[in-house]
Amino acid sequence: MIGEIRGFPLLQGVRGASPADIEALAEMLSALSVFAAANSDLVDSVDLNPVKVLEHGKGVIALDALIVTTGEGRKGGTDGPGQTDGTA
Repeated sequence: MIGEIRGFPLLQGVRGASPADIEALAEMLSALSVFAAANSDLVDSVDLNPVKVLEHGKGVIALDALIVTTGEGRKGGTDGPGQTDGTA
């Protein structure tokens, strides 16, 4: 899947740049998939943008992330949007 993206040659290292940590990117995508599947009733969407892939062996960093919840499965007693006990 990663090898099919248009920017894949950049991850392999171009113009003297070191190759990126493609293995760490694959692990992050896999972990995100497991998280999304395990929380499918609670999570509406996940946006990681941008994701910085560091040099080989140094990992990846999600520089910004947004997780939008469905509001399902929340427990009462919290303040703010999505509260289910009717007091917000």
